[in-house]
Amino acid sequence: MPGKKLQQSDFPELKSSSTGVDWWRSLEELADTEEFQSYLHREFPAQATEWLQCSRRDFLYLMGASFFLAGLHGCDLHQPEEMIVPAVHQANQNHSGSPLYFNTAMELSGSVLGLTVESQMGRPIKIEGNPNHPSSLGATNVFAQAATLDLYDPDRLKVFQRNQKNSSRLKWRRELQATRIHFDQTQGAGLRILTQTSTSPTQQRLLNHIRERWPQSRWYCYEPVNDDQQRAGTALAFGNNAKLTQPVYDFEKAAVILSIDYDFLQARDLPLQQIRHFTDKRRLAGGTNQDQNPQFNRLYALASSPTLTAAKADHHLRTDPAKIISLLIEIAAQVGVDAVSKTELYQLVDQSEDERRWLQQVVADLKSAGQFSLVAAGREQPPLVHALVYAITQQLGNSGVTTHFYPSQQIRPDTTTADTSMLRDLVTDMEQGKVEDLFILGGNPVFDAPADIPFAAALKQVSRSYALSSLPIETSESCLWSIPDLHFLERWGDVRSADGTASIVQPLISPLYDGISALELLGTLVDESDSGYALVRSTWSDQLGTGETAQAWSQALADGVIPDTKQTPEELTIAEDFPTRISTALKKWTEEFQSTTGRFTVTFHPDPTVWDGRFINNGWLQELPKPLSTLTWDNVAWFSVSDAAELDLKNGDLITVGSGKEQCTLPVWVMPGQPAGCITACFGYGRTVSGRAGTANGFNIYPLRTSERMWFRPDLQVEKTEKRYSLAATQTHHLMEGKHLVRSGTLQKYQQDPEKPEFAHPPSPLPTASFNDEWSYEGHRWGMTIDLTACVGCSACVLACQSENNIPIVGKQQVALNREMHWIRVDTYYEGKAEDPEQTLSQPVPCMHCEHAPCELVCPVAATTHSDEGLNQMIYNRCVGTRYCSNNCPYKVRRFNFLDFSDKALNEPGLQLLTNPDVTVRSRGVMEKCTYCVQRIEKSKIAAQREERPLRDGEIVTACQGACPAQAIHFGDLNEAESRVRQTHDHPLNYALLEELNTRPRTTYLAEVKNPNTGESP
Repeated sequence: MPGKKLQQSDFPELKSSSTGVDWWRSLEELADTEEFQSYLHREFPAQATEWLQCSRRDFLYLMGASFFLAGLHGCDLHQPEEMIVPAVHQANQNHSGSPLYFNTAMELSGSVLGLTVESQMGRPIKIEGNPNHPSSLGATNVFAQAATLDLYDPDRLKVFQRNQKNSSRLKWRRELQATRIHFDQTQGAGLRILTQTSTSPTQQRLLNHIRERWPQSRWYCYEPVNDDQQRAGTALAFGNNAKLTQPVYDFEKAAVILSIDYDFLQARDLPLQQIRHFTDKRRLAGGTNQDQNPQFNRLYALASSPTLTAAKADHHLRTDPAKIISLLIEIAAQVGVDAVSKTELYQLVDQSEDERRWLQQVVADLKSAGQFSLVAAGREQPPLVHALVYAITQQLGNSGVTTHFYPSQQIRPDTTTADTSMLRDLVTDMEQGKVEDLFILGGNPVFDAPADIPFAAALKQVSRSYALSSLPIETSESCLWSIPDLHFLERWGDVRSADGTASIVQPLISPLYDGISALELLGTLVDESDSGYALVRSTWSDQLGTGETAQAWSQALADGVIPDTKQTPEELTIAEDFPTRISTALKKWTEEFQSTTGRFTVTFHPDPTVWDGRFINNGWLQELPKPLSTLTWDNVAWFSVSDAAELDLKNGDLITVGSGKEQCTLPVWVMPGQPAGCITACFGYGRTVSGRAGTANGFNIYPLRTSERMWFRPDLQVEKTEKRYSLAATQTHHLMEGKHLVRSGTLQKYQQDPEKPEFAHPPSPLPTASFNDEWSYEGHRWGMTIDLTACVGCSACVLACQSENNIPIVGKQQVALNREMHWIRVDTYYEGKAEDPEQTLSQPVPCMHCEHAPCELVCPVAATTHSDEGLNQMIYNRCVGTRYCSNNCPYKVRRFNFLDFSDKALNEPGLQLLTNPDVTVRSRGVMEKCTYCVQRIEKSKIAAQREERPLRDGEIVTACQGACPAQAIHFGDLNEAESRVRQTHDHPLNYALLEELNTRPRTTYLAEVKNPNTGESP
């Protein structure tokens, strides 16, 4: 939103309302400038009436894989030749009228997510979580929801390429055969293999086979998002042998949780069951945690930047990484860990009064909870922090209760060597001319290698290099051979979750192009088999049998998990010389920080939508508003309010960040709650080689990451330039005016008046009269409730809705004009001062399906109507685009197709491969919005009629509801007294958004309840 530069003085301390809380969505709203008031009361956003005038080239650039699928013209769509097994047996798997559901799994940076994929007429179209899988429990994240778009991406590599010219698999195999003979003669001298982090037992077996056949070969592993720090911390605490283990947390048993930059609520790479178990312990309605005696957990968060976990915490403390060390050492000392001497402790950074008070609360609660406490540190924290966390865990008795140390499932050539060290060793070999053949199985090290490891330059010294990649990338452009990688929905494979539970990755569709998987490449290289199916069957033949009809194999495919593969946790003991180890590590860390002269400490994080850069060509993910900042299509540098005021910075100002020759350019984003003296930046953007949606977007900050400082740097200077950069954020879009939009209170206040808690129902006169006649719903009466206590703001619901309902992307320019098309938005509200908000709350906002819908009254052609089951319907072929309904909607949940992308895409072959055939594709000039997934409602009703039975509660699951890892969304029939949605709808915490308008929405909310420390046990 345009406006004047905001000064720190523009953010006065807010006066308390009748509920004691005033919420704000943006710094502009908090400042309440004249420009903001003008923006708020404008009927339509500026330039909203302008139509897009774009060329076909512009259209293709913006949409990328989202709608241009001409590259798939002529593809033969069918299931794999090998037998695949659906989750529920159906006699005719090729019946065109019925979808099939198959269980599989996907892997991201060594973390596994079990999935259930819907297949329509032989093509995967929608992904859900596998309820049988321990890591997902039926939920998904944004990367899983967007995976179908990656599958049908027209920019994918389609053929083998040699020197960037089209070649063939046959020519590659001929060259490989000659190379194999050479390896047999030299024992593999000159052969190097570089892999990403993986948990595949079959890949482990093949790599071991290669090393046995060619003992002079070398295998390396590197990933920019790795667990090097955690492994080093485990070794520091327990000894080097403990590097073979990884912690797995049980939030289901945790009463008090201390998160140290452990953002387990982000729903990205960490197991989603952590979110489910955490929110189950806080659920007051619609779950097992009943009102009379709620076993409510308590969350403390110590963070170096705003995160979803810190936002959800009952008590948070945002500070710089240097203070995290000192605070944690103090906690360790107070719970009884003999880590450092008093002299060393007092030499650490001084603590403020607020920090000391926070420490007292944390320590008291941890001691009170004892073995039912849980302490966890994020992967970016240094080994010293991880070691202290494990010592605290052992001291409190958490091991074996809330914390389990399982054997690490990540396959590695050397468990004692860090990823960065392995990559450096590989580069050294390349520079010395020891590498003749280099196979890069996934990843993009030319782009994301640490700045002090010259991988790109060294790669030029390799005579024969092979890059396995699904898209053109910087690494494939630098290699002799570019080999198309298969999507996980096209290939066979196997993976293990953190506790060892194994799953078979089964394809749902034959490869769309001439690609090959990493397993097939390794099998071909070692001359075992070029069939991924045969390779996986060979790995599991002893346990699952052989042959197509092996019952154990079929059952494993149907269930999505292999039985009896969960492993047993190990018992670890703190090293005897632990105090000496900690003292040495602390001295090294102190010297490092005291020797720096930089003004700012920069913390690095993978981007929440494009990760390390691998998803940058996915338009759905690019346009998904990032949690908290709501930015799209870009990465930025988060600054605190005070630092921005001191340096005269405002949103969109370009700055240079760096030290010496290591410099990067980034736009500024002033972020509420960002600690002073710290900058948060996300890597993954700034790609120079990718598809149409991913090239030349954002800024590359990998040049600031070095092998020793992968996650934060305390030595950087900031210099403001005279340039500006346009950013597209949605935080100030679709603003609602009204009181008590979000409602939050404490568990103590709720227990004082559980029948009608005041924070959920503040004193406010509510109208009762209406011009509308009351309608008696004799059949179904659909409704939805959203539990704000459970919602973590991860945005999985947004992408699930987009994937299910054929919602297009519009591009950065159109997002800036308030034209994003998402049917659900996640609003972020703050309470308190801009520098350090006391509370942060996320609120998903779909269509409210109002009983007295203002939109229905003003449509001149009756395109928006009310069904006899309470649905607010859109009849697309009636809509003439007046937009009166949008103007009259107080919730701002209607989306108008200003653009003509759908019509253009319909003229391109292959669109039907991505779209859901159960949902209409809308065209220019049509209004659209949330439908409560009416197609799923009707499908379930038809199924119930065929089986001559009533609908079951929970049988209809909307797309947003199914994806939610926190189970914050409930949907069903309000006429069913025992239904979960009715129970949550009638709960004392339930309230309606803008209920003073008497629209009587069917979508209602459960007020958020937190559990702050009031001196009582949690």
